[in-house]
Amino acid sequence: YTDDITSILNENTALSDLHQQLVPEVTAYNDFWSRYFYFEHKAYKAEQKKKILATLATQDQDSDEEFTWGADEDDSAPSPDKTSLVPTATESKVEVALTGSTGSVPEAAALRKLEAENADLQKQLE
Repeated sequence: YTDDITSILNENTALSDLHQQLVPEVTAYNDFWSRYFYFEHKAYKAEQKKKILATLATQDQDSDEEFTWGADEDDSAPSPDKTSLVPTATESKVEVALTGSTGSVPEAAALRKLEAENADLQKQLE
């Protein structure tokens, strides 16, 4: 990745200045770039998710189906059931588009752990 890093530093002077300030006095070279690429990937995934949600919202608006709350039109509260834990079709489409599969609970837990570790590291840098 050294060629990629060199081109990134040449293109982004602010990042280059930050790199010179932090490496190696405050953080190790590998840690700096691991964090950079992690947050770059996180921003990329967030942008992908926004695009997918915008596409799905447009598709939902284009559909001719009329929205209804269901067959019961009375004011009584619906009884909870196990189907409320099942992701909606839109949530499933987003998950498949982002992860390539469904059932990514271990991946989500690992991501939350990484985010927590990075938040701790950022607090230490401040």
